[in-house]
Amino acid sequence: MDSFNHYFKECLRFIEKVSLICIGIATTIAFTKDLYEAYITNTIELSNLLLMFIYLEVYAMIASYMNSGHLPVKLPLYMAIVSLSRDLILVMTGMDDWRIMNIALGMFIISITIIVIDWEDRRLPKLFKK
Repeated sequence: MDSFNHYFKECLRFIEKVSLICIGIATTIAFTKDLYEAYITNTIELSNLLLMFIYLEVYAMIASYMNSGHLPVKLPLYMAIVSLSRDLILVMTGMDDWRIMNIALGMFIISITIIVIDWEDRRLPKLFKK
């Protein structure tokens, strides 16, 4: 049974590594495609830059996971804020006021969540040292 658990854990680690490589390759392809389209059209808009920041956050998540083996909770939250900002910028003219307010409220709630997580990260080590 012990050898089965070891084999199963190693298989999961291998699947994790392959998945991370696939995510990295897919992100690189999408990033390159967007850069190429910006080069061809000779324009870079704010929505393109925000999308590139999302790609950058994906790379940061991959690097963080490869280095520590843990996925920080705040990185996907940052990505969510940037994604909502991008959505707001892209289709703001066609949105009604309630949808704009809902997106802004979502961004605010995510921001508060990040602040609470950061506060807890700073507070918890002090609690465990006592």
